Amino acid sequence: MKNTLLSMLDPSSIVYESYAFDTYAVVDGVKYPMLYSDLEEGILEYDMLFKEEKLREKLETVAPFLVKLDFESKVGKEESTALITQCSKNNGAIFFATPLSFAETLQKMRTLFYLYDEQDEMEGVLRFYEPRIFSELMHESNKALHQTFFSQVYAYWCEDITQENTFLKYMYTPEGIGYRSIIIDEESKERDHDI
Repeated sequence: MKNTLLSMLDPSSIVYESYAFDTYAVVDGVKYPMLYSDLEEGILEYDMLFKEEKLREKLETVAPFLVKLDFESKVGKEESTALITQCSKNNGAIFFATPLSFAETLQKMRTLFYLYDEQDEMEGVLRFYEPRIFSELMHESNKALHQTFFSQVYAYWCEDITQENTFLKYMYTPEGIGYRSIIIDEESKERDHDI
């Protein structure tokens, strides 16, 4: 069976206790110049990660956006497919599945995005939607940080920047962060790598 990006990200394939999942994307508007106009003209639910009104206005076309993918309605599925296709091969997006509402998911992603110092002063932002963050996170022994990333998240998917047509699926395990390579082709193969 062909393993397509769409089938990989469709939340209906997740069977997990009594939760119903939605799939989201965090997409870098810098790497996808038409993203803002596509979202503005479409039906997918979205918001930018920036909270400050001045930054929202100034960076609206190049901001990182949280987008809720739609696999149920015809138009939503078409727009989600177009977004997934546009995002592949540019290494500027992550996908993830969670049972949280859009508002709760936005709050969680903003928690990951904004960095604070010990005095609770905002000191910068973390571009956590770049795929390399997960390989770095795997080698970080801070369990609290792992739990912050993976709390209420079934899995994250992002491109493998070292292999063409390959996505990595990251999940939290009792041993740490595990991952699975998923080759997007007709003879898809999956390999588990847990630490």
